Amino acid sequence: MRRSGSLGGTRRMAKAAAHLVDHVIPKVPVRQWALSFPIPLRSLFAVHPELLAPVLQIIHRAIATFRIGQTGIKRDQALPRS
Repeated sequence: MRRSGSLGGTRRMAKAAAHLVDHVIPKVPVRQWALSFPIPLRSLFAVHPELLAPVLQIIHRAIATFRIGQTGIKRDQALPRS
């Protein structure tokens, strides 16, 4: 009798993740960021999702400026010109 569930799906996801780690993602240090908003802001973004993109652009700019500042180079030298 076959058991219902997602065991096969879990196995496939684990195999795909192992492939990415072993063959795709380069063997260099990777920095991971996690961003969390207070619950009232989460509710606001749920009701008005169009507000999320501008907020994330500001956050990205702030993090990029901070990281670029750590390198000692000027911002206009680090970012591509558009």
